[in-house]
Amino acid sequence: MRRFVVLLFAAFLMVPVAGSLADDHHKGGKHFQGSQGDVSRHSGSRGGGDHGNETTGQLAIWLLVAANLTVVASVSIKAAKRLVPMREETKKWLTKINQTQKKYLMRFHYLLNPVVLAIAFLHWSLSRCRATSLPEWGLVCLAILAGLGLVLKLSLVPRSFTRTLYRFHTHPAVLSSILLILLTGHLIVD
Repeated sequence: MRRFVVLLFAAFLMVPVAGSLADDHHKGGKHFQGSQGDVSRHSGSRGGGDHGNETTGQLAIWLLVAANLTVVASVSIKAAKRLVPMREETKKWLTKINQTQKKYLMRFHYLLNPVVLAIAFLHWSLSRCRATSLPEWGLVCLAILAGLGLVLKLSLVPRSFTRTLYRFHTHPAVLSSILLILLTGHLIVD
């Protein structure tokens, strides 16, 4: 039950903050006078807004949500079968729905998450900030999580490690922590 609640919290956290994670609030006077003149807090931008940074941030977060919707659906269905009293026919129907959605949608999880990581690295390179290192830590953690997923998908580790890595990769607290780090870092930056 606790695992389901944490994952559900992470899923709901992803959607409302998706727009705010990459928002650019540096327009309208949030600049400081440095030794090189009027410079925003971001080392990669001068003067005006950095729309490319906002665009890559928005793209990364929305693709992250899209890439992981199938996982959220699968975990939600499994939790509902365990926690909600229902007839056996309903459980079988939910199992069939889950198998079908995994069959057709899991490929997007495998394909989109590396794309998300590449876009997130581009976003980071366009908008590095000296105010905090939390976004960088979040990006590193996201890269590790994606790397573990790739290692698991390609079976690059001995079977004795697979179960432990899979549990770490799929644990809701891991994703929730990464999202919290990214959210906090972006709130500090903005």
